[in-house]
Amino acid sequence: MDYEKLRGRLLYASVFSIVAGGVFSAVGIYTGGLEMLFMPEAFLNFLTIFGIIL
Repeated sequence: MDYEKLRGRLLYASVFSIVAGGVFSAVGIYTGGLEMLFMPEAFLNFLTIFGIIL
């Protein structure tokens, strides 16, 4: 096992997941905020999705 390569891969994966999570949560906040104005059940969906991300 090459530990340096493995560590680099783990670091890359964690950074990618953090960035992807940030992008998805930002999009979810934006679209969820728009839908919240029109339908209250969308607000509940948004809360559950946001909870899954966190």
